[in-house]
Amino acid sequence: MMMLGAVIGGLVGLAFALLQVKLLRIYARGKSEEVAQRAYDAVDQLKLTSFFGLPLIFAVIGTMLANHWYP
Repeated sequence: MMMLGAVIGGLVGLAFALLQVKLLRIYARGKSEEVAQRAYDAVDQLKLTSFFGLPLIFAVIGTMLANHWYP
């Protein structure tokens, strides 16, 4: 059950990371070229951090919750 909690938590974290990138790209769409370039630079940085960090954090949280509910 702990493994299932880790998998579900990792998938939720990946979904949040994808949502962050998608929303930032939507924000950059109608802006000036300078603002859009800064937003796309932020997207590149988010890809490095969010796609590794958020799934790991949520996997740990999911494991802890599964361990708490199903000891």
